Amino acid sequence: MSKSIFLFLFSCMIFSFSLGQKEAVHWYFGQGAGLVFRDGPPASTWQGRLNSQEACGAICDANGNLLMYSGGTIVLNAAHEIMPNGRDLGGHISSTESNLIVPAPQNPGFYYLFTTGAMDENFAAGLQYSVIDMSMDNGKGDVIVKNQRLFGPSAEKLAAIPHANGIDIWIISHEYDSDAFRAYLLTANGIEPAVILSNVGSRHTGLFPAAMNAMHPKNAVGAMATTFDGKKIAVAIFEDGIIELFDFDAATGRLSNPLTIPFLSKVYGLAFSTDKSKLYTTVRRPVGGIYQLDLQAGSASDIRNSAVLLGQPGGDGPGAIQLGPDGKLYIARWRQDFLAVVHRPNRKAPACDFVMDGIALRRQTSSELGLPIFLSSYLPVPPFNVYNAECVDRSVFFQFDDAAVVNSVLWDFGDPGSGGDNIATTPTAIHRYKNAGVYEVMLVRTYQGGRIDSSFRSIELKGKPTVYLGRDTILCTGDSLFFDLTQSDPNLGYIWSDGSTLPTFQIGKEGRYIARISNECGAMSDDIIVSYAMPPATQLGPDAGLCPDSTLLLSFTPQRLTSYIWQDGSRNEDFLVTQPGNYSLKIQNVCGSLTDSIHIGEANCDCELFIPNVFTPNGDDINDHFSPEYSCQATSFHLQIFDRWGRVVFLSESQEDRWDGSCKQDACPSGVYFYQLDFQGDARVTDTLEVHRGAVSLFR
Repeated sequence: MSKSIFLFLFSCMIFSFSLGQKEAVHWYFGQGAGLVFRDGPPASTWQGRLNSQEACGAICDANGNLLMYSGGTIVLNAAHEIMPNGRDLGGHISSTESNLIVPAPQNPGFYYLFTTGAMDENFAAGLQYSVIDMSMDNGKGDVIVKNQRLFGPSAEKLAAIPHANGIDIWIISHEYDSDAFRAYLLTANGIEPAVILSNVGSRHTGLFPAAMNAMHPKNAVGAMATTFDGKKIAVAIFEDGIIELFDFDAATGRLSNPLTIPFLSKVYGLAFSTDKSKLYTTVRRPVGGIYQLDLQAGSASDIRNSAVLLGQPGGDGPGAIQLGPDGKLYIARWRQDFLAVVHRPNRKAPACDFVMDGIALRRQTSSELGLPIFLSSYLPVPPFNVYNAECVDRSVFFQFDDAAVVNSVLWDFGDPGSGGDNIATTPTAIHRYKNAGVYEVMLVRTYQGGRIDSSFRSIELKGKPTVYLGRDTILCTGDSLFFDLTQSDPNLGYIWSDGSTLPTFQIGKEGRYIARISNECGAMSDDIIVSYAMPPATQLGPDAGLCPDSTLLLSFTPQRLTSYIWQDGSRNEDFLVTQPGNYSLKIQNVCGSLTDSIHIGEANCDCELFIPNVFTPNGDDINDHFSPEYSCQATSFHLQIFDRWGRVVFLSESQEDRWDGSCKQDACPSGVYFYQLDFQGDARVTDTLEVHRGAVSLFR
């Protein structure tokens, strides 16, 4: 099969899922309240006919069409009419969990409705069941078996978990005034006669007071919650304020490994997050509150200490908590026309996005304490586990918990640019992302029996941090360069070439500078070379005279990173003057520009000058020194000699001094040196200063 055909079939499969099993999309509870979960946020409805303080339950067919709902004492059909023989069921409107409806395994159209007794009648009714045949009453259903008692008295706790075979169903309740859980197996042949007892955890006691204001323990009150895969069970022990966690074996029906978490008195509602990392609970009195506990915190005391109060709704406190088909948590509020909502229950508070007035109920309806309970497999599946999803160009691992009961899987990694590698069909999958960004990953699971579920998860992958210091640059004397490489990621590491580790750095002298930024995905470096330039300075000196039939070389000390242009447009480093006149030099760099001018007049040259252009200071007494020679005596003499960098290596105010080729106390290296001689002799034109500039070569 080609990849294009495979991808087309995959898209069709996703579309078919959007119309797939939706057994828990209709909720009816409280005083006529209801929610219907379709595409988008749930819609409030006023069609429900329950008047129940706590007990409520409902079930739909695989396409989300309502079949029936119940408040513990009655069962109503999709037309919101009480079914034939659907009154006086064995439950109680004031039992925490007194209504649970599950399909009869391998018997299409038949359903079991389980009920529990309540504290109000001292739990005497116990656990009972009735059977509904949906083929009767023109397809609206009829109760054909009613109030079959399994045991009593029972606590107000009830749950249903699929057997490990993916077909049969465990019905789990708890004995009153006992530490025993009871698990009954529902099969194609009905309730198996052998009950599985697990004597584990605390004793669920509680006496209904003769006087309503008397204080007695009521530990048989409170919810029982399961994870979507049925591997974990939590119970609330109301009066003593205890939450207990257990492992559940779907093959044997046994509970084990109790973990007791002392919490707050009057603990009531419970629900797991889809990824099983968080447990949410409600406390009724004296000040009601909604809490999140982190099940990954460690020990029982660590979990207790992780509790975060999300909100306090007031009144008689919050009630039941239930996961919606959309993966959000909904919390009942006593006699209120709003439910509280946790929009992202897998995240730690406050990122879980709790909203007290999360969804409005229809006018003239209200919440009480109860919300429907469902078979655990009807709860939304977790978004699967992702490992090593931090950096691009690394293998990201994907895995989910319920692989043992899944017939087939299909992954879409949200990376269409990877072509056929964007799809995988193995329970554990690996994908390598090439580009940083946010990816929406989807997993479609097909379970035993044909049920299809999809789950989504956004992952964000980082790349190595980027750093750019800019192009190499030239600064002017006194200027500095400031860098602030601070980025949004607070976990970045910074290091500069001088060892400093701050994201900020200031440069005040020339050199090469390197910045390195690192994160968990690696490190990147960049460098910059900074040079400094001096502002242009006067170069040509004072006005001078020119002897007839002679020349004068105008030159200057070259400066780094500077451009020059003479008055005639030439760009040489010197200019030969052959006749008197005005001459100018424009000097420019990044620090500014300067135009220097000089006037060369006619000079009386009776005093002749000779300036050698080479000398060899090697100690052989032949041409060992450099000095200008005049045929007349100077009245003013100033000689400077510069190296090629403009540094003065020799200075003389006397016509008798000679340069021996030394630079301070060391011998100057061979090369070209520049001189400027300011000379006024007794035979020159009065008040005329002669300036000579040129070059001399030193050879050793």
